[in-house]
Amino acid sequence: MIFGECEVSTEKSIIVLKENKSQLVIRNSHNEKVRQVKVDGCAIKDGQRCDFLIIGSNNSEYFVELKGCDVEHAIKQLERTINILGSKIKSIKRYSIIISSRCPLLTPKIQKLKLHFRKNLMSELIIKNHVLEIAI
Repeated sequence: MIFGECEVSTEKSIIVLKENKSQLVIRNSHNEKVRQVKVDGCAIKDGQRCDFLIIGSNNSEYFVELKGCDVEHAIKQLERTINILGSKIKSIKRYSIIISSRCPLLTPKIQKLKLHFRKNLMSELIIKNHVLEIAI
């Protein structure tokens, strides 16, 4: 999928996505081409949508929502964005990431949501407070 002005390609070794107290640090140690898509207000202008989509060189997808504390709303935003922008290729590796500023992380409800994402959206759901660092 082509995202036009909503997309920036980079080969930086470190990519930082930040909003308020929530931050995602992406380590691209091999300086491979990474596509960074601004979803909120650009690739999707109306309705619920997450903040960013990161597409790795191996076509892995990282749907990112930087949030205050409303994890349930973030879940809806990620789910809708995946349904609109997610690749239809079954073998793709997909991650849904919520970085919140302050939320309980291990509740039975979140465990059910992780299972729902894995089963229905073919995505691993990752919820972390404040800062998450990933390698792609």
